[in-house]
Amino acid sequence: MSLVENEHRLRQAVRQIGKCLAAGKADAGPVASSAS
Repeated sequence: MSLVENEHRLRQAVRQIGKCLAAGKADAGPVASSAS
């Protein structure tokens, strides 16, 4: 079913966002938090 595929894509997207957030915090630090 397409639901399973959608769930897989959602999990991948969440993982990617988590990586980006972690990398952003490591790189920018306080700059990122003040911008958001």
